[in-house]
Amino acid sequence: PINIGQCRSYGNPTSIVEYDSIKSDCLQAEGCLFCDKYCIHADEVDIRKIVSLKFVIKESRYIAKNEAHYLSVFSIVLDRVDNILTQLKSVHNKADVVETIELDVFENENLSPYWERKLSVLVDMGVLK
Repeated sequence: PINIGQCRSYGNPTSIVEYDSIKSDCLQAEGCLFCDKYCIHADEVDIRKIVSLKFVIKESRYIAKNEAHYLSVFSIVLDRVDNILTQLKSVHNKADVVETIELDVFENENLSPYWERKLSVLVDMGVLK
């Protein structure tokens, strides 16, 4: 288990796509999304993890220098997250589960434990409000 799903071979990353701003190095969650070892279970736990990542990224929007800067850093990751969620909805018939979790995360801030702690630390540091 990792903070955004699962890893089939931790410490052994191989990028499926090369981006200057994203590295598959097992150190950053965003990099895992672009690694061939990344996988996600179509269950509530893993879906909540990836939706929580999306929430934290969206919460950081206002600290970017501007919209262009924010998009240059995060649009690739948000697109990948949305693609994964779309696949879960259609391929695994989990549309109701994904939509319920998205609503719970974005309306109630009911994040996965890792991302809840991460958000709390960012707020405590004064990085996010």
